[in-house]
Amino acid sequence: MKNLLLSLFVIVFLNSCSNGPSACDCAQMTVDGLTEVFQNLEMSEEEGKKFEEKLKKKLAPCEKNSETDAEFKKEFEECLKEKMNT
Repeated sequence: MKNLLLSLFVIVFLNSCSNGPSACDCAQMTVDGLTEVFQNLEMSEEEGKKFEEKLKKKLAPCEKNSETDAEFKKEFEECLKEKMNT
């Protein structure tokens, strides 16, 4: 019984990790990206494009979750609002 519960816990834990970042993690990544842009306003157009592609790739799971899960999108927006106000 103990091994069964441990196995179940491991499965649940691994599944929760594979779902990608949480809504608040996505909000933090968005804020971090914006902060980096504003700190590097003098970057070249080429550097800007590279950064944009890197950020899009990093935020792709967030965008996908926002498009498919209304609750995730709502939580993301709330976390983003909170993080932008601090």
